[in-house]
Amino acid sequence: MKTSDLAFNHRSVGPLEALGSAIGATPEELIVLGNNAANFYKKFKKPKEDGSFREICTVDEPLKAIQAKIKSHFFCNGAINYPKYLHGGLPGKDLLTNCKTHTKAKILVKLDIENFFGSISRKEVKSVWKYFFKQPEDVAEALTKLTTFRDCVPQGVATSSYIANVLFWEDETELIKELETLGLTCPFGKCAKNPGL
Repeated sequence: MKTSDLAFNHRSVGPLEALGSAIGATPEELIVLGNNAANFYKKFKKPKEDGSFREICTVDEPLKAIQAKIKSHFFCNGAINYPKYLHGGLPGKDLLTNCKTHTKAKILVKLDIENFFGSISRKEVKSVWKYFFKQPEDVAEALTKLTTFRDCVPQGVATSSYIANVLFWEDETELIKELETLGLTCPFGKCAKNPGL
């Protein structure tokens, strides 16, 4: 995973003890919670506009509180400087702010990636923790267990949109550069919807 245009503004939390300190849990609690994370998820189906259904997850405590703390420490409060084109799941941004960037566009291209969150694998999530956030192996593994469900990113969970934003950053940057070389300077915006937040 290349991260040339994105940076985490904090230092690595270091060993598992430091992660626990940063998010208010002991290393033992994080290990037990990570190893049993699947027990805290509930799935339900939400109807989509086309009549099909989207599978959404809710999370019970204490995993929900830990995910909120992970989100706050790693993704919010100035931890990352996000580009203007990202709208999904970010504070102060939403579908409406995304639409406003395109109000004068003559052409609008809308893409919907089927099973977007479910297609983000555990391996890709671990690469975000290990290479972008520069966490040691044990911390990257713990964070992966705490933010994935059945080996993928669960839709509807507090950390999911953020993980997707970081993971796809490099490809999006390349896409924007390619569009510019073709003379297409249209505004680019991405709004990964994560219902349930």
